[in-house]
Amino acid sequence: MSTILSIANLLEEFKKKGLKDIDKFLLVNHGPMIGGMYEGLTKEIIEKSIFKNIDLHVVSGKITNQNGMMSNQIDCMLVVGEGKKLPYSKEYLYDIEQVVMVVEVKKDLFSSELSSGYDNLISVMNVMGDSFKNTDGDLKDDTNGTVLKKKLQLSVIDVAFRDLANKPLATDINTMSAEEQLLYHTMVTEAWAPLRVIFGYYGFKDENSLRKKFIEYLQKKISRKDKGTKGYGGSSFPNLVIAENASLVKTNAFPYAIRIEGTDKFCWVASYRRNPLILLVELLWTKLELLYNISPYNFAEDLQMEALAPLIVAKVTENGWMYDAIPMESIDPIYLKSDDEWMPIKISRAEWILLNVLGSKEFVEVDYFKNNLVGTNDNPNEILKHLINEGIIYVDNGQIRYLTLECKTVIMPDGNFYAADDSDGRLTTWIKKIMTQYR
Repeated sequence: MSTILSIANLLEEFKKKGLKDIDKFLLVNHGPMIGGMYEGLTKEIIEKSIFKNIDLHVVSGKITNQNGMMSNQIDCMLVVGEGKKLPYSKEYLYDIEQVVMVVEVKKDLFSSELSSGYDNLISVMNVMGDSFKNTDGDLKDDTNGTVLKKKLQLSVIDVAFRDLANKPLATDINTMSAEEQLLYHTMVTEAWAPLRVIFGYYGFKDENSLRKKFIEYLQKKISRKDKGTKGYGGSSFPNLVIAENASLVKTNAFPYAIRIEGTDKFCWVASYRRNPLILLVELLWTKLELLYNISPYNFAEDLQMEALAPLIVAKVTENGWMYDAIPMESIDPIYLKSDDEWMPIKISRAEWILLNVLGSKEFVEVDYFKNNLVGTNDNPNEILKHLINEGIIYVDNGQIRYLTLECKTVIMPDGNFYAADDSDGRLTTWIKKIMTQYR
């Protein structure tokens, strides 16, 4: 069992116990007091999700910036370093630069609570503004003297961009199309912004009802012709919505991404029908590694793969974002299977040859590939289609190039060929595990 899955299962048991403890005191029949208990439980869950060797705190209060703007009141926020404690209060003010995650807590999550939580989280994005353009701030960790630097690397954005756009970032961003530049700037915002979570304990009973109500909410808001349509670009969506028995997660490639084969669209929101705290831990630990290069364990050792069902498919146009919703009944059953273990892509011998030739060159001409690297029984167009859909290669101006950062191929003892991007180390972990079974 992976580290993340183990932690998430422990958190789920803690959550169940906490809810039983709260149930005993619901007789107080006072909204703010009851809400305070659920907020307190959520803070404890977040505290148990993080590691203790850096200066992370879970507080409530408001978020501000250098211009004095303030967010709405935030039930729960994970922050780095010291903030300003309000006199005679347990609330804090924290600069947006210090905020890792914000959580809106809802005892019952239904349509109205979904709307209010969404609006509250939008206030966080409004405060963020252009703060991500200043990436040189240092935050001191008083526990061990470590200086935490909140700074993004272009390579991180490039990896995410490849997952969504099926092509790498251009060396000069200004040479990209208007649509590609908009997606790039969205990825920068996504990487820099605090995680935004709506955490509901009760409410929507199943995955399908949560999906339907979220779609209805978006249709109602986006169809308006007035200023109400603002706040629904790609960056405005919450990263995670947790309901009683289901959740929604933003598949922005930090870390989750779902390819939509044969189109220029990408999945932006997906649903999940199992323990949502798995998603919470995965998102949080990815964010901490992304912003501060700190991680409690080696992500390469985690072969657990969450089975996510696409909900919102997006496309970036010169006029902004366009969305399509996928009804539950239209989803390919492959997305509804049980969580599975990661494995590399199984490829044919002809595909293996192409990838190995490409490994020694900057690119391979499509015509050269078709005339020299395929057998009489191979379909070169199907080979290219398969490798493109799997995110291994892309074709640009008649040239085949790697889309991966570190493509590796392997022939296993059973005679099958496999390929994967091993820049995250998962292929190496998978090979070690499989080879252990052969010994």
